[in-house]
Amino acid sequence: MRTSLSSFFQQYYLYAILGGIVLLYLPHLPRFFFADDWLWLDYGQAALADPLKLIERSVYGYYRPLYVLYMGLLHALFGLKAFPMALANLGIHLLNCILLRQLLVRLGADRYITMIATLFFGFYFLSCTSVAWLSAGCDLAMLACLLGCCLAIITYYDHPSTPRWLLVVLLGMAATLCKENGLAWMGLFIAYPFLKGGEFRRRAYTVGILGALVVVACYLVFYFATRVVVEKELLLSWDTPMHLWYFSVYLFVPLSRRFVAHLDNSLKLVLLALRSALVLAIPVMCWWVIVRKKLSERFFLVWLVFLLLPIALFDWGVGLFDLYPDLSASRFMYGAVPAAAVIVGIVGASLLKKVARPIWFVLPVLAAGLVVDFVVVEKVTALYRYKQETTEVVFRQLVDTQEKWSDCDNLIIGADDSTTFKYLFGQQPEVLERMCYFACGRRITIQLDANEKTSRPWCRLRWITDKGRFEI
Repeated sequence: MRTSLSSFFQQYYLYAILGGIVLLYLPHLPRFFFADDWLWLDYGQAALADPLKLIERSVYGYYRPLYVLYMGLLHALFGLKAFPMALANLGIHLLNCILLRQLLVRLGADRYITMIATLFFGFYFLSCTSVAWLSAGCDLAMLACLLGCCLAIITYYDHPSTPRWLLVVLLGMAATLCKENGLAWMGLFIAYPFLKGGEFRRRAYTVGILGALVVVACYLVFYFATRVVVEKELLLSWDTPMHLWYFSVYLFVPLSRRFVAHLDNSLKLVLLALRSALVLAIPVMCWWVIVRKKLSERFFLVWLVFLLLPIALFDWGVGLFDLYPDLSASRFMYGAVPAAAVIVGIVGASLLKKVARPIWFVLPVLAAGLVVDFVVVEKVTALYRYKQETTEVVFRQLVDTQEKWSDCDNLIIGADDSTTFKYLFGQQPEVLERMCYFACGRRITIQLDANEKTSRPWCRLRWITDKGRFEI
């Protein structure tokens, strides 16, 4: 009976994981838009109307045309209904779980590592920001393309051909055009044969890599030639290796300033001790993976470096033993979570082999993990719900009052609590400009909290927090 039950679980565990993810996230999916959602909706709508818009940069200087097209298609299908768009994001997360499992199987990973890694990736609360916020959907799309690209890389090296090479480049560049860190595909393409043991067809490797490098070089020339925002924080310095180490630890102890600020000092000491232990354990774990010489484990160790490197380049101002970065890094980490999941899978599988009755070990750990996941996802999405609900009230007010201001080309929006107002709608007026555009269908220049005199005619609109409405 025990054997048949174990066999049944091993055969159908993926369906159980996918069903559990749906149950976890379905109540927490966004019902309305907030912050950067309005920017991507506008970019997407504009790109469908004029495809040349796809070569333009976003307000932040990012170049993500495939994600812009994705948002445009969602808007064309669902209008201003956030929930079905969120379902699409959830669907991509489910797809990523399937692709991760398939990639581990193709890489020859142990079945227990595969099961634990898929489970951890699917439920890990560090990913909830990407799943529960529409604007972070670019991470989901990037990872789906990158996982597909890795499967294509394996197929190409097993049976080299031009169509298979084209598929690798197509999926790799699709990942890159969803989000910049998708460029990790090039590093994985180069490294895979050596991770496998150096047995590969030299001509296929040389021609394939050179051709891919030409494609990537063309992309990089275009990317840097059209860069419109200079990010002073982007520095390749001696701090980069330390940041790689720091964010490897952050994957397992993703503490935020908001969370730590509310803890008792004694609990902070416990977390600091845990984090310090992981600072020392991560290099040991990496060495263990190298010594074990398992293809799947080495592959995801390289994956960890390539997916964290774009984050590590930034100047975060952190030391190895700091509890949290000055900025919130969680939404940047979705692409690196598969590597963390595989590390957890390696440790978990090793422990299971040493336990006499694994079921009595697995059930309490699984139950505790799911409870923690549920609580954290609820807390994170509760903050998002507040922003969504407030933004929806503002948007409805804009729609209701549009007759009074929609004939103006310039609009001043103030608030009795400007700090809270900017926190909800972003520090940049572009977010409110897009909201006004979707409210009245016209492009209007927005100025926040302007008191100085201006020669141009302005319509003044003030949000009264206590009354929950605008006054002209």
